[in-house]
Amino acid sequence: MNDIIVLFAIGIIIFLGHFLNKLFYRTRIPDLLILMLIGILVGPVLGYITVSDFGELGPVFASVALVIILFEGGLSLKIRMVKASFVRATLLTVVSFTAACLLTSAIVMGIFHVSLPESLLFGAMVGGISPAIVIPVAKYLNLSRSTLTLLVVESVLSDVFSIIIFTIVRHAYELGSIAPSDMISALVISFGIAGVAGLVPALFWIFFTRDFRISTTPFASIGLVFILYSIVEMSGYSGAFTAFVFGIALGNIGYFGSIWLKKDGMTIKTVKLTEFEELFFGEIVFIIKTFFFIYIGISMQFSDPWILVLGLAITLVLLMTRLGVAFGTLPRTIPARDAGVIAVTIPKGLAAAVLATIATGMAIPGFDPIIDLVYAVILFSIVIYAAMGILLSVPCVQIGFSRIFRSFGSGIQEDDGYVFGNPGYLYTTDTASLFDWLDPGRQGR
Repeated sequence: MNDIIVLFAIGIIIFLGHFLNKLFYRTRIPDLLILMLIGILVGPVLGYITVSDFGELGPVFASVALVIILFEGGLSLKIRMVKASFVRATLLTVVSFTAACLLTSAIVMGIFHVSLPESLLFGAMVGGISPAIVIPVAKYLNLSRSTLTLLVVESVLSDVFSIIIFTIVRHAYELGSIAPSDMISALVISFGIAGVAGLVPALFWIFFTRDFRISTTPFASIGLVFILYSIVEMSGYSGAFTAFVFGIALGNIGYFGSIWLKKDGMTIKTVKLTEFEELFFGEIVFIIKTFFFIYIGISMQFSDPWILVLGLAITLVLLMTRLGVAFGTLPRTIPARDAGVIAVTIPKGLAAAVLATIATGMAIPGFDPIIDLVYAVILFSIVIYAAMGILLSVPCVQIGFSRIFRSFGSGIQEDDGYVFGNPGYLYTTDTASLFDWLDPGRQGR
């Protein structure tokens, strides 16, 4: 009977996830927020289920989600389309992430009296923004193509930044060293070795399956990603970055090949996923997201109301920090309203939740309140961003933002074109029109 109840619950959750996803695109109320609230209801509030009921499944699920997110994100990122906005998006990502990470780390260190590595773990977890929430809300705000492209690229880069910096700080913590020189050295070595470990197998995989006419399935590629991630992690380097590079190489082999063989007048046939494979990867990420955010809601503890108050305060600090970064880094050619949207784009999402679960598995003494604080920041940042997305449709609020950002909009902004092919955790059936709008030519391809 218990097995039947479990299967019934799984079916309800999957169905509910799809329903909430469609509701998101009609009401602008993030599905991730509702999923977290459901987890909070059945977990801490009603006590039907606790984190301990999952045993070792939670941390394992977090690692699986991490690999799938980065691989699918890299697979979907189209370098040819990103080039025009990459520099601007990178600048915004680096400044915004660094400011948020360092400021929140300092706050946590001062309040909880933790070490520098432990505080930086928190900063890395809450320093980025979530593409799964940013893009659908931004779609309904009638942003220019260039601005939407900027947000798409920044949100994906931000996810990668959070994961990689967290991984490096975690390794530094385990080694007991956090010196800047060690951090830089670890960053270069980890990125270099992990990048090669992702690129070389990807090229071999592509040419092997093509030249020998071997038929593969999506599960074969995912299996190879897990193998690479495990080998690189066991070697002490960043398996997360390996998964990301492997995805980029698979998704952009035609672009790389045209550069390498251009002098010889040769071309490499573009390797691309079939429509089924694209939908499959998208559905895998979607299901992981659905279950994981219910798990996060179950994981949240309300034993100390002070954590919730502090989470709200840190979220407001992140909002003010983002406002300053927007004024300092965005070109004045961006329309005033678009600049205002970028300035309030602070939602944390799946990457932050996954990293929080991984941090829980590290069993750092006295770190549990900080993990709860991460969950509180995720919750409040989504609520604030969703509220701002709705308020920005109100005329009087639009006028107010136009006045605050009146220094923007002093020129013509270039058109950057669309960025992604078919990212599963951004691009679903409901968001197809978004990418058709960004690149009208893709409707005929």
